[in-house]
Amino acid sequence: MKKICITYKMRAGDEVAKSCVTLPMTEARAESILTLGEDSAFVSPHVQGSVYRVLANMAICQGYDYAGFCGAELV
Repeated sequence: MKKICITYKMRAGDEVAKSCVTLPMTEARAESILTLGEDSAFVSPHVQGSVYRVLANMAICQGYDYAGFCGAELV
């Protein structure tokens, strides 16, 4: 199991904010995100993978709409 810190953007009207969340995940999933970034199936808005759904729901909990993946790093 690896932990990665994911930075993401959120939007509420004209306001844009960034936040980050550290998530534990399998090595294969972490490597996909670290290597492919937004093109990873787990993060891609086109596929709405598992991490995409987590980030979108985190944004909603904070009063924003999810605006996109910014980056990820191993913790």
